[in-house]
Amino acid sequence: MRFPRISPARSAQRALVYRRAPLVLGVIAAAALLGTAWWLRRSVNEVSDTVTEGLGERFASTSEALWRYLRMAPTPNDLDFLLRDFEDAGLRYVAYVNPDLSVMAAAGLPLPSPDLRFGVRAVGSRIRIVRALPVTRRWDLGLGRTLRRGGPFLLIIEYQPTAAESLRKQASTMAWAASGAALLLLLLAFLYSRSFSLRQALEIKVEKEAHLARLGEAASVLAHELRNPLASLKGHAQLLVEHLDEGSRQRTKAELVVEEAGRIERLTDDLLTFVRSGTLRRVPTEPQDVLRVALRAFDAEAFRVELADDLGLWHLDAERLAGALENLLRNALEVEDAQGVPEVFVGVIDQRLRFAVRDFGAGLGDLEAKGLVDALFEPFHTSKIHGTGLGLAMARRVVEAHGGTVSARSPIGRGAHFEIVLPPNARAILDV
Repeated sequence: MRFPRISPARSAQRALVYRRAPLVLGVIAAAALLGTAWWLRRSVNEVSDTVTEGLGERFASTSEALWRYLRMAPTPNDLDFLLRDFEDAGLRYVAYVNPDLSVMAAAGLPLPSPDLRFGVRAVGSRIRIVRALPVTRRWDLGLGRTLRRGGPFLLIIEYQPTAAESLRKQASTMAWAASGAALLLLLLAFLYSRSFSLRQALEIKVEKEAHLARLGEAASVLAHELRNPLASLKGHAQLLVEHLDEGSRQRTKAELVVEEAGRIERLTDDLLTFVRSGTLRRVPTEPQDVLRVALRAFDAEAFRVELADDLGLWHLDAERLAGALENLLRNALEVEDAQGVPEVFVGVIDQRLRFAVRDFGAGLGDLEAKGLVDALFEPFHTSKIHGTGLGLAMARRVVEAHGGTVSARSPIGRGAHFEIVLPPNARAILDV
C-alpha cells in the first residue's frame, strides 16, 4: 500500500495549524467564559435591584396596613413587633411622623440624615423610603383636622438589602474568579503553543544536524577519495601544458583541464572545511583584526569600509570568523548587475558585535517574498554557475558556534544586506 507523499509546504502548514489551534481555541474559550461570567454578574445585579425594590415595597405596604388597621395611634411596641418580624429581611428602622415632623412612634435606630424628601433613595448602606400615610378618620384624636391644617402624616422606613448585597458579592466573586480562570486558560494555551513551537524547532534542529552529519560523512569520504586521483590528474595536466606549444589548440584544451581540476580541488577543500569538526579556539580579539584578515583576499579598493570606535576585545576564533566574513564579502563582489561598491560595517549596537555587508546588486528577489531567505544558508544552495553553495552554510556554522546569528534581507533600494550578530562573551554552542 502506498501512502501519499506530503510536501514540505503542506507539512509546514499543518505544523502552523497545530501550533496556533490551541491558542485560538484558548482565546475563544476564555472570551466565552469571560462573557458568560460578566453577563451573569450583570443579570444578578438587575435581579438584586428588583429584589431590593420589592423588599422596600413589602415593608412599606405592611407598615401602611398596620396604620389602617389600628384604631389608635401606633405605639413603639407595635413597631418593635413589626421590626422583629422583618429584621432578618433587612428592616432596620420604621417611624410614623406627625405633620410637624415630630415622631409619633418609631422602632430601631435611624441613620443620621435630615433628608426627608418623598421617594426612595440610598442613605449610607441603607435604603430610605419616605411616604405620605393614607388619611383615616377612625381615630378620635383630631388627626383629620390636623391633616387638613398642617399636611400629611409621614411613613419613614430604612432597610438594608442584605440578600441583594450577598447576591451582588457572590456574582462579583464569580466574575473575578472566571476572569482569573480565563487568564489562566490563555496562559496555558500560550505555554502549550510556545512549547509546541520550541519542540518543533528542536526537532528541526536535531533533524538538520543529523542530515548534516550524514551529508558530512558522505562528503568527507567523497572528498578524500577524490583528492589523490585529482592531484594526479592536475599534476599530469600541468606537465602536459608545459610541453605543448604556446597558442596551440592542444595546449588550450590542456589548460582547460588544469582549470577544471583546480575548481574540483577547491570544491573538495570546501567540502572538507564544511564537514571538519573541532572546538573554537577563542582568544581576546579586536573585531577590526577579523575584518583585516577577511579583506586580505581582495583588492584594497573593493569595499567601502565603516569601522566604529571603541569596539573593545571579544572572545573569538579570529581565523574561523574571518573565513565566515570572507564568504559574505566574496558573495557581495560576485553579485550580478551591481551598481555600486559594496559596503562593510563593523560596530557594536545594543551590546552586540555586528559585521554587516551590503551589496548593490539585484537583491534577494522572490526568496524574501516567499519567506525562503533561510534557504540561502543551506548546503549546496547556489544560483551561481560555478558556485558550490557551501560558503554561506560554512559561515552560518561558524557564527552559530560563536552563539550568534547570520541573516539576510533586502534593504531599502537595491541589493542585499547580510549581517553577522554576535553576543558579548558568547561561549561555543556546538562543534563545527
